[in-house]
Amino acid sequence: MDPDQGKQITAEEFYQQLTEVGGPELAAFARWVVDHAPSRGLTVAWGRSGPLLKFSHERYPYLSFTFGQLDKKGVLSQRQTALLRRCEELHVPFEVVRDYMKAVAALIPGACVKTFPLAGGDSKQLIVAGEDSGPVDWPSLAPLATRREEWFAAIERAIAGIRHAVDSRLENKRLVARPATKP
Repeated sequence: MDPDQGKQITAEEFYQQLTEVGGPELAAFARWVVDHAPSRGLTVAWGRSGPLLKFSHERYPYLSFTFGQLDKKGVLSQRQTALLRRCEELHVPFEVVRDYMKAVAALIPGACVKTFPLAGGDSKQLIVAGEDSGPVDWPSLAPLATRREEWFAAIERAIAGIRHAVDSRLENKRLVARPATKP
């Protein structure tokens, strides 16, 4: 059994391992992302492989959307099934997430959004490193370092879409629940 399995990586362990894999520039980019995420509406949660970028609507802080994980192997890993579940739970059109994935794939040479089958007939879409890639062939973080503002803009558009969908649904519920006023 892997002794690190289940163990959360520390920030310094992550940056050190990322430096070994991708050099000091990639580690500096990752530090920039972690430092700037809160000002873009994201929280950073440290997992086993690195920081995860999460957004939670103010009304549902326990239901977060994860916009990827900066992985210690120098890739942008994703857990897209959780995004699908959040979209279903909060009635957010999946197009909001799909548009985000397409925008990010467009920023990474050779990356694409690809559909993979799941058990039970469902499927998931992921950003992968090429047409012939499998579901864990995540794209390199390095191209995002030079296009960081465009990446964050894609995240911000997705957050705006999530907020709009959730707020519209909440407003519609309030309108239906209000008693009619007398003339």
